[in-house]
Amino acid sequence: MPALPGQAFANIVSLGDNGLALVQSSTSSFVDTFAYFRAGTESVIDFGLPEPAVSAFMNNAGLIGLNKQATSHDRFLHGYLFDPRTGTSTQLPPSSDPTDLNVLVEGINAGGDVLGYSFTDFFSPAYHERVGIWKNGVFQTYFFETLNTNILVFNDRDEIVITETEDGESYLVPTPGTRLDLAGLTSNVPAGVQLSLVTGIDNAGNIAGFAVDLDGNFFPFLLVTLGNGNPDPGPARVRAGVPASIAHASDKTHPHK
Repeated sequence: MPALPGQAFANIVSLGDNGLALVQSSTSSFVDTFAYFRAGTESVIDFGLPEPAVSAFMNNAGLIGLNKQATSHDRFLHGYLFDPRTGTSTQLPPSSDPTDLNVLVEGINAGGDVLGYSFTDFFSPAYHERVGIWKNGVFQTYFFETLNTNILVFNDRDEIVITETEDGESYLVPTPGTRLDLAGLTSNVPAGVQLSLVTGIDNAGNIAGFAVDLDGNFFPFLLVTLGNGNPDPGPARVRAGVPASIAHASDKTHPHK
């Protein structure tokens, strides 16, 4: 995927089932431009915002959830939903809690639900964050936490995984108000590793990601749901690890708070 004219590099950040891709093209100073790409044609997107977008997520309909760059005159993070049919970006508000000042978008699913955080000031002595989903532009809290976490993924059933956390664990939020330790749901996690980085959950509940051991080695994993009556899969084997740069490739899409 070539970079846009005058820019240094590009990558595909979202790919739809219908062949539509969302491309992020960056200058050497890491100023980003986003474009739709289909069948060899690239169309630059004008989000209509005062500052450039720094990350974006697209669904099959071309709807985009995105984050705007913070600036010296506006240090808070803001998220938006862009609709290509109208060419407009609608700001996504934080929760109704007045201490929630920031919004960070982390994904969008087939139904147009937007995943993300509503959270307080970075420097607040009572830091908290709400993990939730914007439905029709209204934020719905799925879990309130004081733990600092960095990446969210979800599926079309609005099942959320919280990952890249300060305690090294990952958590499944199957319904609002319920957060489950992912390792505690898995029958055969090898000793000495944590399921620290989830990269995706599909609509059947299968989860992919990277585990990390005490030496900082990363190992790809796939967690497969087991129905009632299915036999225990037995012990898992830890094989060769992968470089941290590969395991953290999703960080380009999911900016850390």
